Amino acid sequence: MSPLAPADDRREPSAVASGAEPGADALLIPSSSQFYVVPWEIIRREGEPISLTCMYFDSNGVMVGTQPIARPNAFFLFTQGGPNTVPRLPQPPQPVDVSLFSAVARTLTTACILNSTFNAAPGPGGAPSVMLPVSPGSTRGVILVFRYPATGVVQGLVASSDPEIKNTSGTSDPSA
Repeated sequence: MSPLAPADDRREPSAVASGAEPGADALLIPSSSQFYVVPWEIIRREGEPISLTCMYFDSNGVMVGTQPIARPNAFFLFTQGGPNTVPRLPQPPQPVDVSLFSAVARTLTTACILNSTFNAAPGPGGAPSVMLPVSPGSTRGVILVFRYPATGVVQGLVASSDPEIKNTSGTSDPSA
């Protein structure tokens, strides 16, 4: 198996997270998108919660904006990118000692019942990853949660800014 799942990986989310080979008792997903998140800078301001600035990249390593990420896909896989990630991703000037821990999502448009919390699991190349569903024609606000330090005793959790994920497939809603 290559160190990364293909961008159009059609495995069940749990199979992607576990690193199972395609076809190894896994259900097919009609569409999913691979994105990488690189923690860039921890921001500490007096009297405010610690926050984390992240950079986002598509499956080819091309930087994408955080507002909005729009694709006609039902699932989005966010994988923490590091110095050994293929494709090669830019790294912050100062190392950020965090590890993707979970994600919290809220559906911002349309009425649908989807889970709102997701735990990270090993994904492509064993990197921490979260798989998020997005209903057709909907937009979800997602906050990625990182633990720090990345290894050893957890001293705290820090949240990313709020990227939106839009799913524009199969919708007749002109406002989507």
